[in-house]
Parts: sequence; C-alpha cells; structure tokens
Amino acid sequence: MSGRRNRWWPALERVANEPTAIAAGLAGAVCGGLEATNTFHLTLLEAAHQRGHMPYVLNGLQLNRYRDSLGARAKTDASDARLILRHLSLERAELRAWAPPAAGYTQLQRLHRLLPQAGWANEALRCQTINGLGTLTASALTAGFQGGPFRSSDAFIAFLGLDVQVHESGRYHGRQRLSNQGGPELRRLLFLAAMQAAREPACHGCLLSTVSQSCLSKIQALVALARKLARVAFALLKHNTTWAPRLACTET
Repeated sequence: MSGRRNRWWPALERVANEPTAIAAGLAGAVCGGLEATNTFHLTLLEAAHQRGHMPYVLNGLQLNRYRDSLGARAKTDASDARLILRHLSLERAELRAWAPPAAGYTQLQRLHRLLPQAGWANEALRCQTINGLGTLTASALTAGFQGGPFRSSDAFIAFLGLDVQVHESGRYHGRQRLSNQGGPELRRLLFLAAMQAAREPACHGCLLSTVSQSCLSKIQALVALARKLARVAFALLKHNTTWAPRLACTET
C-alpha cells in the first residue's frame, strides 16, 4: 500500500453521546450521516441540525446489506463509521437530508416510548393482536386500562363512554344512545379500529349478522363492534392472556 491515506479510512475520533461532547465536536457546517439506532441517535441528530449541519439518517438493514456487498468481514464502531462515510459519499444524491418532523409527531413518538418505561409494552403488543387494532389504539387502550381498577368489562366500557343509556318514562320510549363519558379520542380510535376489523372475513360476517338480527344501522353495528374490541382488550389486560383472533357475534 502507498503512504497516502485511503479516503474511506480517515482518522476517527470518538465522541461521547451527550450534548456537551457533541456540541464540542460539531464545528463548521458539514454533511454527515448516522445510523438510526432506536433513540440513541436523536441527541446527535437534533444537535447537528440546530447547528446548521446537513444530517442524513441511514437505515441499519440497508447498511448491513451494503457492508455485505463490499465483502466486509468485520463489524465494529470504527468500520461502521467508515461504511457510513463511504455510503454517504457515493449515494448522497439519492438520499434525502433529515428535517425535524412536526411537533405533534415528536410528542406522540415520545409518548409511545413511555410505554416500555412504564412497563406496559407487552400489554400494548398483546392488544395489537386483536382484529383491527393498530399501535396507536392498542397503546391508548393500555393507558386507559391503567385508569382503573375496573371491576368488570362493563365498568371499562362505561369509562370509555361506550355504554348505552336508555331514557323511558310511562309511554315515552326514548332513543338509546351512548353515554359519551370521558375523552372522545379513544372512542374515535375504537370506531376506526372497528371499521378496519369489519373488512376482515371473521368480523365482516359478524357485522352483517348484527345488522340483520338487531335492526341496527351499519354505524350502530360498528359501534357495537368497537365495544366488543374494547371488551376483548379489557380481558387481555386484566387476565394477562393472549388473543386468538376470532370474534363472537354477541355484542349489541
């Protein structure tokens, strides 16, 4: 080898992943790349952007494939840094520089990260196995369950405002309607989850059966399905069990 330093193997400097050390190492406006590693890259990423740098966040899986394509035999912090430099130098034109997301997105992501810190991550994952429930609805149900203790699923349903109120007096027969107690956001999420679940074969038949047998409108049937999803989630959370993806058509 010649004495000239290879451009892919520059001198490396190790910097602690904390604000003061990062600030001291960010001199001048440069273009830099970093691998997304859970939340550990966020301090460097935000600090670099605030100081006028142009940071690129690279996908770890893609970097691994890029390493394999080069025939690399080792994976260390030093080799990863050089791999990121090489990838960014060659592929920068095809990449998009990172920009801060909207404040609401950042806040929501931080809230999701609170689930593991509170010890509720497994509960939320179990809820996600229920038909139609995604990450947001499962997380919201898990957090709502902590508002108890609830003696029964009926109490949980009432807490969510999905319980039915009946107003009758003498010959007057009023319309049944939801109590709508509590915050409306979780009810909205459950209704959307019911719309998603209703598209699945197991739940679609349940929805049609509820409409035909109970003389309910489609919207009312979806509310009934949302209530059923909430009851299933309550059972999983209360008894620490897992869900077999199948719904009974008994909820009205």
